[in-house]
Amino acid sequence: MVFDPEAEAFLRLQAKAELRKQMRALRAAIPEKARAARSEKIVERVLASPLFERARAIGLFWPMLERNEVDVRPIDLAARNANKLVAYPFLQGEGEMALLVCDPASLEERGNGFAEPPEGSAEIASEGLLVIVPALAVDETGQRIGYGKGYYDRLLARIARARPARRRRRDRRSHRRCRALAVNARHGVPVGRGRQNMRILRLRSK
Repeated sequence: MVFDPEAEAFLRLQAKAELRKQMRALRAAIPEKARAARSEKIVERVLASPLFERARAIGLFWPMLERNEVDVRPIDLAARNANKLVAYPFLQGEGEMALLVCDPASLEERGNGFAEPPEGSAEIASEGLLVIVPALAVDETGQRIGYGKGYYDRLLARIARARPARRRRRDRRSHRRCRALAVNARHGVPVGRGRQNMRILRLRSK
């Protein structure tokens, strides 16, 4: 069966919406203690990864614990203890998001549903940056499904474009156009090198 492009796009949106609904339900079904244990394991794997060790700066997110997100807050302290800059997402106009350097104590909910840095904070440089990305679902190829707004898709693509041309050519050959780790803990079979019920995957920006 062949669909016209508009019908195919509509069906894709419907399928993603249903998948997000299922993933939210699965995540909410994980007991709090189990979720905390999985978060701890995820943090341990991130901190032990060569990507974290090599990074000079970390793009993090302050977890929405009420939505059962992975608790990545210990990564902030570990990064600062290793003399790495830490930045958090800030929504700008035109549906764009930036990573701004700030102390977690200055993060506040500013009307967008999650904690953001103060406006006017410095934007993090892309060179040497590792971005920790929240995810509802991630597949074996590193493709991620988030909350449907596309903020991280555009952010990672912009970071990749900002890198020096020589580095971009090298990263294309190694299939690593933007260094990012997606974190998501839920029921399911192992994905990539992650253990069962734990997700840490390197993403490829689109």
